[in-house]
Amino acid sequence: AHGRRRRAAGEATAQDRGGPARGGRPPEPPLVGRRGAADWGTEAGTMDVQTNNLAGYAVTVRATTSTLVATAGGNPDSIPIGALSVRETAVSGFTAMSNVVPATVQSQPTRSALAGDLISNDYQVVIPFVNEDTYSATLDYIATTL
Repeated sequence: AHGRRRRAAGEATAQDRGGPARGGRPPEPPLVGRRGAADWGTEAGTMDVQTNNLAGYAVTVRATTSTLVATAGGNPDSIPIGALSVRETAVSGFTAMSNVVPATVQSQPTRSALAGDLISNDYQVVIPFVNEDTYSATLDYIATTL
């Protein structure tokens, strides 16, 4: 999805700038750490949102699966998606990811700038007792007008 515009409900468009929403690839750089540690990446997910709707827009993110899965063959471990949390960059407090309930990562009651608004998200993961590996999940960002 990198570099393409995706039309959402209403007249809001979002352009992916990379990060965890790209086809299930982990954030750049990946979140790494020791078991039990909480690791995070700043501005790990970025996009442009453009709308002419005077009432504004909201951007949400939702996982497509209930777990982060290991990429190495033969590793049966997975990490619950709730161990991964997201927040709007520079805003305090992370929200646990879900494959059922989307997390709002940006909302504003006005239209975007003419060229679009740059939105960025931070991600944090609490690493449980699992085999060392790269774990991934696909995250869907949705931009909607209010």
